[in-house]
Amino acid sequence: MKRRVLARLEPFLGRRCAALADAWLKPTAVQHEFESLPWSLKVALKGSLTGVVASVVLLGYVTETQLAFYALIGVSLAVYLLARGEELVGALLDYLTSGKILWRWAFVVWAILSLLWTTRGRLSVDRAITLVEIQIVGLVFYDAAKNLGLSRWILNTVFACVVIAAVQAMATEDPTVVERLSGPYASPNTLGMFCVIGLAVFISVAARRRHVAASIGSYVAALILLVGVVASSSLKGLLGLLFVCGLGAALTASRVRAATFVGVAASLGAALVAFVEPLRFVWEHALYRLEIATIGMSVGVNQSTVERARFIKKGLNLIAEAPVFGRGLDTFRWLSDEGTYAHNNMVELGVALGLVGVVLYYGFHLSILGAAARQRRTDDFVWRFIVIAVPTLLLLDMAVVSYAAKLSTMLLIMSAGWLERTRVGGLSASTGSVR
Repeated sequence: MKRRVLARLEPFLGRRCAALADAWLKPTAVQHEFESLPWSLKVALKGSLTGVVASVVLLGYVTETQLAFYALIGVSLAVYLLARGEELVGALLDYLTSGKILWRWAFVVWAILSLLWTTRGRLSVDRAITLVEIQIVGLVFYDAAKNLGLSRWILNTVFACVVIAAVQAMATEDPTVVERLSGPYASPNTLGMFCVIGLAVFISVAARRRHVAASIGSYVAALILLVGVVASSSLKGLLGLLFVCGLGAALTASRVRAATFVGVAASLGAALVAFVEPLRFVWEHALYRLEIATIGMSVGVNQSTVERARFIKKGLNLIAEAPVFGRGLDTFRWLSDEGTYAHNNMVELGVALGLVGVVLYYGFHLSILGAAARQRRTDDFVWRFIVIAVPTLLLLDMAVVSYAAKLSTMLLIMSAGWLERTRVGGLSASTGSVR
């Protein structure tokens, strides 16, 4: 890719082309050598990466924490930039020309172009800015995964931060008052989805001998995430939980862990629900919502089901009016007269960006899954996370709007970096593990 681009630019660049080619074509960053870096650089890189992940997972979802979000992520990005130095320039060039990331770049560019034909400005522009911000921060996830082998560090940090979010929700919210816990996200569905992503990290770890305390701690943390899903009463979260456990059980390396988790959760959960009143309340409320959803779907009286069916019907009619180009970012909410998003990512994208936007968006997912299928590194934790998490995200897109979601998009970018790292030389791409 790089050589073809340089060949086309050579008539315009002249003598400077050779110098540019030398800088661009040489291996980027310090691949496979993170452990050989000075301890100060290692601390700076891991610390700043932790700050970026923590800000993405825990902050920026409610007004009260937005200032803290921008402060933490700004400082963390600055430290990471200083620690990487000039090597980040090579990583940026790789990021801009990566075959997998090109799908996401094309999607972002197409989304920005859609502002030219939308008739409503402010919300559409805000959404476009969010997409650009995600793409900028995504460079850190890509570089850390591809050039530093820190994919597992990222996933470990995500796991820990989501556990913190679930604990915060349980400690600060009374389920008998709010019924559905939302944690730092102001949305029960977001809490449920994040807990599912954390459980995908947990299930992806292969069962093997480890220190007893560490093993118990990891299962306790996973059970907290399970409680978080149930306490959110998110039907999408419950579906994602079942899907993650099912995919984990289908993989040989994670089968024992998935089965053990389900067994422990069922036995311990039954005892806790019987004797701990708050847990019994959230369990009963989750069952109630599930029952209402299933019965209501069959008789057509469930309000949420009826609303979503109406959203899809209106969305399909709007897509038919502009099937190729769409009507512009974030236009479903006012074109449909519903005043909200479509609650279905494919419908939302179809209305906003047309068939072109849908193909570009999901082309990114499919390129990652296709690369993972070709590599079949079943012995690697990160590979298992990819084949568990990405299909789960695709499934849940039937009930959520995810195209501007921070965490899921950045984990996809991280996955692309990890896959490119393992493809070059077939080396192990990560360090560390979930404890």
